[in-house]
Amino acid sequence: MHPSPGIFFIITSLFGIAVRADLVAFTGSTCDGDEGKNVPCDDSCHLFTDRNSFVVLASGTHCVVIFEDTKCTVPVGLISNAGGGTCSRNVNTGTTMGSFRCSPNRVCDNAAAQLTSKPISG
Repeated sequence: MHPSPGIFFIITSLFGIAVRADLVAFTGSTCDGDEGKNVPCDDSCHLFTDRNSFVVLASGTHCVVIFEDTKCTVPVGLISNAGGGTCSRNVNTGTTMGSFRCSPNRVCDNAAAQLTSKPISG
């Protein structure tokens, strides 16, 4: 016997388990093209290979740091996104973009302090 979706909802509500979908990246330059996974803005590292734009669905301003590698260790740019469905278009750091971190708020993670490049307009 499998638990019903209603039981799953009750259990996740009781224990405060939430699956957040805060940011979606796209292959197109205007939040179009192939859509990536919905990922949380919680400072975790996510792939950004072959992506050129993203939308932040969560409300409030969020800082997104773009990294050259796929393990979020070589920062190459940062973008402040107003959230609430705002699209950051034509993300271009002038170098390879392999991963990103989206903060849960407007504060960038420590990697942003290592940046030598200017913030990216989006």
